[in-house]
Amino acid sequence: MKRTLLALILAVFSASVSAAPPPLPAAGGATKMLDEMKVELEAGAKQLAGIREKIDADRLPLSKQLDALEEELRTTRKGYDEVARTLDTRNLDITNLTQEVKAKEDEAFYVSNLLDEFVRGFETKVHMSELPRLKPGIEKAKSAAADTAMATADRFAAQIVPLRAALARSKEALGGMPVEGKALNDEGTLLEGKFLLVGPFALFASKDGTATGIVPPTKPTDVAPLVMKLDETFNAGITQILASGQGIFPLDATNGNALKELLHKTSLIDTYKHGGPIMHPLLLVSIVAFGVVIERLIFLVLEKKRRKESIVEQMLDACEKDELDRAVKIGRSSKDFVAKVLLYALEHREKSIGSALGLAANKELKRLARGLPILDTCITLAPLLGLLGTVTGMMHSFSLMGGDLGAPGAITGGISEALIATAYGLVIAIVAVIPYNYLNARVDDARHQIEAAATRMELLMKKAGAPDDLGGGFKLAAPAASGGGGVH
Repeated sequence: MKRTLLALILAVFSASVSAAPPPLPAAGGATKMLDEMKVELEAGAKQLAGIREKIDADRLPLSKQLDALEEELRTTRKGYDEVARTLDTRNLDITNLTQEVKAKEDEAFYVSNLLDEFVRGFETKVHMSELPRLKPGIEKAKSAAADTAMATADRFAAQIVPLRAALARSKEALGGMPVEGKALNDEGTLLEGKFLLVGPFALFASKDGTATGIVPPTKPTDVAPLVMKLDETFNAGITQILASGQGIFPLDATNGNALKELLHKTSLIDTYKHGGPIMHPLLLVSIVAFGVVIERLIFLVLEKKRRKESIVEQMLDACEKDELDRAVKIGRSSKDFVAKVLLYALEHREKSIGSALGLAANKELKRLARGLPILDTCITLAPLLGLLGTVTGMMHSFSLMGGDLGAPGAITGGISEALIATAYGLVIAIVAVIPYNYLNARVDDARHQIEAAATRMELLMKKAGAPDDLGGGFKLAAPAASGGGGVH
């Protein structure tokens, strides 16, 4: 449509330009020429108006067509954006799935290696009498671990067979597991019979009754298990157990060494000996610490029984009424530590009530806090002694090695023994710090009780007009840094 309009306009202009210029008219014909030009101009104007109308008529469909194309473009672009987002989401999902698959493959490889290691260890520990029935599964599991082309599911299925056999065997072996098999007697003859598996060894009795005894642990390279004859007194019991599957085990194959080893490992005295020479001062520190704790606890129980708050109230009431002699008499009848402080102050009231209260209070607090500095020293000293035992134990281990760093057994053995001292030191400190804090708290409570009663008495004495010639008020010594109750 645009090409048609352009061709029409060019045709009109080319016609007007290509027409030969009219000859100049005469003077009388100018008016006629002007009229003709007006007629041509009006005709050209009408033609131009028609062209404009045609252009206007063609513009509306073109505009609609353009709008439709733009809407189609928007729809197409929106669809493209959705497809691009979907594609990005799928790519992200593919990346995540790839990473997950890689992690699963690594996990499967790790589990496969663990199962392969278990199978190989299981083969070396199982008794030779069981190998005939367990060997096919073990060999299949070993070959599956070495076959890289095998599917993962098939490999796991093959490797799990020995694991299931081991689990089933652990249940069957409780109380002894009977197994049919063959064993060599002391003459080298291979005899058929029955095994009874008990731990690392087995009992055996041949079918013909010629070979009865114990079969020690064997190696996979052995030809067959070897029967070791025992004393004739054990044969009847072995035969009965193998025949009926029930009975009392006739012997201890370890000759009592298992029980000795158990007692050896769990003996406190043996552990103490392995701690080295530093264990002796640690023992002394523990005795001193716990002796102080026991003595202080007994002391606090006795002081709690002697504590009579009613006596203190009676003494303060007497002081408030200015009956000081009666207050002194009441105080002398009590062993309460607060009453002792007030009594001492009343007996020395002629000099200075405040100084007398401070002196008596510090004296009682020192008595209440007796032994706490020793306990504090033990708590600090015990871990240090344990650490010293570790250092000396390691030095001793290296000295035994003679400078040879290629003996890891000596190093680990020396460290394990030396760490016993540290463990004992820490245990002493941890156990002793709890009663230490409790005793400090009781001393603080006693200090607060003495301060409250002494301050109240001092105020009552001043109110009653008692002399205080020295002018010193009640004052307790500052508490020690360790919480020892102000003892100096």
